[in-house]
Amino acid sequence: MVSPEEAKVVLSRSGSFVKAFHRKTPEIEGVPDSIIEKIVAEGVSASPLAEIEREIERFREFERAGLNEIALCLYDDPEASIRVIGERVVPALHN
Repeated sequence: MVSPEEAKVVLSRSGSFVKAFHRKTPEIEGVPDSIIEKIVAEGVSASPLAEIEREIERFREFERAGLNEIALCLYDDPEASIRVIGERVVPALHN
């Protein structure tokens, strides 16, 4: 993930993350793109529908690591996202 030094940058700029979220922009003021890229690569689950199986496998990896809860944030088309989660993700992860 990120180094301890990079984590300090992220924590010191938490307000920038909130602003970027509300503005719906990938630009996070004061945080280098290299740090953002690491966070997105390892800590965010997002993909086009064609790659949903890759994300489901990531969820399985989280489960194997002991994670038993996940929070989802739906953006542009919540209705379609909920449908995909209900039809593809939940059945794939149901034990």
